[in-house]
Amino acid sequence: MLKSPGGRRICRERYEGKLLELLRKIRQILSPRFKWGALLLIVMMGIGALLELIGLALIMPVVSVFAESDLLQKNHYLNMIYRWYGAESPREFILISAVVLIVFYILKNLYAYAMVCCQSRYSMALAASLADRMYRNYIRAPYSFHLKVGASEQLSRLNQVYDFTMGLLLPLMLVCSEFFVFAAIVGMIFWVMPVIGLCSLGFGVLAFILFYLPLKKLISKYGKMNYDASLELLKNLTQGLGAVKEVKLTCSEDFFAEEVKRAQIRRNHAQKCVSDIGQIPRFAIECFAVGAAMIILIILLMMQVSFSGILVAASFFVAAMSRLLPSFSRMQYNLLHVRSALYIFDVIYKDLTSIEQENLVPPDGKNVPLHFQNSIRVEHVDFSYSPDLPPVLKDVNLEIKRHECVAFVGKTGSGKSTLADVIMGFLEPQQGRVLTDGTDIRENLCEWRRKIGYVPQNIHLFDDTIRSNIAFGVP
Repeated sequence: MLKSPGGRRICRERYEGKLLELLRKIRQILSPRFKWGALLLIVMMGIGALLELIGLALIMPVVSVFAESDLLQKNHYLNMIYRWYGAESPREFILISAVVLIVFYILKNLYAYAMVCCQSRYSMALAASLADRMYRNYIRAPYSFHLKVGASEQLSRLNQVYDFTMGLLLPLMLVCSEFFVFAAIVGMIFWVMPVIGLCSLGFGVLAFILFYLPLKKLISKYGKMNYDASLELLKNLTQGLGAVKEVKLTCSEDFFAEEVKRAQIRRNHAQKCVSDIGQIPRFAIECFAVGAAMIILIILLMMQVSFSGILVAASFFVAAMSRLLPSFSRMQYNLLHVRSALYIFDVIYKDLTSIEQENLVPPDGKNVPLHFQNSIRVEHVDFSYSPDLPPVLKDVNLEIKRHECVAFVGKTGSGKSTLADVIMGFLEPQQGRVLTDGTDIRENLCEWRRKIGYVPQNIHLFDDTIRSNIAFGVP
């Protein structure tokens, strides 16, 4: 089936729109400190691209003089370098140029290594910062959020922050770095040999269309599968190990082991597919590049360029391709990794920007004192866990006087725990209010909760010392 140019344009615009939307979201979640760090990395990438360009340019005098020694006298720039070196013969010029080239490439690669270290350090620091912010968002979210999103899912999302860093942020920085290099070298090829530059750019665009665009939907599919399987795996591990007494009592060890095994197989399959698909462009581009080089050689022959000119052009082209091919291959590979991690990023972005935070202090900042000298009153309270579900509590009215002992008795699911959670301020009723000595507890939830002693149905003990369990949050 043929696609119209308009259809291809729409697809391209959608892709560009998604990329711009991704960059906008990343910018939105960065703190000022990390924004300045990103700007510094961009400057370092620009310097790295310039060094790559200089390294490529240093090769040309050696190759040109080797092919035609008379160029030292004919070419103004080569003659100027020749005299600046103080060389007495073309052979000496080539030897000095070779030493300069070796020293320069050592320094260039040391700089490249330092830049990679800075990128890794930036990524790890950002991952730690985002994980800290996400955990604070979770722990400060209303209790109703924790009823909808379980602890195992929250743990999985926190673990995914580092997967986001290694699977999206770091590859995205590598793409930017390689793009600077790619653009600089292609620009130099255009300046030196416009025809070859135009052919190289055309082949690059064609390779991108052939080897990246067909794979992006497939890699997104397996990226989401990997996220879902990781979430399922952590949930099964948490449930099986967290309820080990019940598991042993019901002899359900094999059931939970099989659930973990199935989730592990799904995750491994998804990760394998992501890795395998990511390798496709590398092998395809190598074959594609050899064909492109032969076509360019044919074009030079058809243009009746001299053999010495072809030697210089071919040497320059090979030197450029030796850097462009790995650069282009890494761009393709990392773009596919970015694509596979987009679903993880969407989840992280949502948790960083849209989780409602619980208001434990009055909106106006004034400290409203709460007292419990007389009674607690529940007035006309309605509560439902979801608009689609029937209310658990309907027009509940209750008064508990000081020193009274009150028991909530009823069938399972009748709302006993829900009413207790409303009184403690964990759940906010859709209608009605809870008063202590005539003051709404939501005027100062933090102070109200400090007055409450609570023994939950399921006791939680820290995997720590007895002292830490007794102190419970006291440093």
